[in-house]
Amino acid sequence: MGLTVRDVLVNALENLEKMGFKKFRNKLPEIEVKPNYRRIPRGKLEDKDWGDVADLIREYYKDVYGVEVTLEVLDKINEKKVAEELQKDLQKVNRFVRLNQVRESRCLAPKARPMMLHLSDVGEVMCSVTLDTFYPGYLHIEWKCGREKSTEVLSSQELYEESPDQTSFAVCSQVRISEDSLRCPESAVHISWEHEYTNTRGQQTWSIGDQDFPWRPVVDDIQAPPCMYHSVPAILQCHISGYYPDAVTVKWFRKDKRTLELCEETDDASIPKIKSNKNPDHTFSCTAQLMITPAVKSHQGSEYICQVEHPSLEKAIKKSTGGIKMLAKPQLEPIGKTLLDGMLVQFSLHLHSFYPKDMKVKWHRGEQEHRKGVKQGTKHTETLTEQEDSLFYMTSECCILGYGFTDPEYKLYVTWEHEAMEGPETRTLSVR
Repeated sequence: MGLTVRDVLVNALENLEKMGFKKFRNKLPEIEVKPNYRRIPRGKLEDKDWGDVADLIREYYKDVYGVEVTLEVLDKINEKKVAEELQKDLQKVNRFVRLNQVRESRCLAPKARPMMLHLSDVGEVMCSVTLDTFYPGYLHIEWKCGREKSTEVLSSQELYEESPDQTSFAVCSQVRISEDSLRCPESAVHISWEHEYTNTRGQQTWSIGDQDFPWRPVVDDIQAPPCMYHSVPAILQCHISGYYPDAVTVKWFRKDKRTLELCEETDDASIPKIKSNKNPDHTFSCTAQLMITPAVKSHQGSEYICQVEHPSLEKAIKKSTGGIKMLAKPQLEPIGKTLLDGMLVQFSLHLHSFYPKDMKVKWHRGEQEHRKGVKQGTKHTETLTEQEDSLFYMTSECCILGYGFTDPEYKLYVTWEHEAMEGPETRTLSVR
């Protein structure tokens, strides 16, 4: 890397004797400057060393005009030898041309292309801006990153090219932004440039919150069972992909008719906490999971919402399961048998803890297609009640003349069918 303007200014000030440097500091605030500039206050120069004074010159007068001011001060304090050495050193600064060495008619202002972004293999954002067709080729470029009040200057790389006819230059300026620098939504990357020969300034800024930020999270629909069973654990999954940086936050909510309740992730060891995976394109993806053990009373008709937050999002992305459909499989108690007056036998089928309430029960005699339903069903009565947990209890009673059971081959069948069951179930009753 060659000399910079700051390097040659510091070298020139170091070459002054102690008294010469003191004269320089005293004279610098008295120099007449161009209308677009203001003098450096004398108080800012007190007790400053060579590097501090060089930085003040560049801060107030930039590089090209700062050199002219420095040479004028050296001339005023009769430091001609130091001025000559400074001019020789300036020839070693790449593309630097003094103001009096270029015709104004030849000067061209830079034209900027839009900022380009891509992710590197090591997980950094590569930002680059190309500036075209400017002359002379000396250009001041500065990158900054951070929040508005706490930005830091970044180290950048510039690749200059001169046109074949040597009438203009182009430069591609590139900087690396760490992933940690983008975890705050207020963080921004800012490039500014100044071409002093044409008095041209320009800048571009992007932040993770920009609408065209390329790596916002894509949230898939929640994967959930088509229906859930009472007191049976179920897993909800939501896949999130394409985001950068690795800074997603996922919250689960359960919403019923009255409340919106935050649901914590399960501590079940079989479902680890969210862990991001790196994709081939260097973005990240993860799968958020939630294990629930639903109950009809609290979950029927409710919906689960997966809320995804990321620094690039102005509003969180929300995905919903829609209303949850609950089922509860009927539980069978032993079939009751009671001998009544008139040689009647009463059979009682007790089914409990099922949901929804619709239940089909058939009693029938004979062996023809008893599992699929019978054309001639036996009369029976049913009693349906709702339990405290919103599940249902049914008693189905059928009375049969007892003489039928004098035949060892006589059989009575009861079949019940419910939405929560895989298929109808049948019990056979006989004297045996």
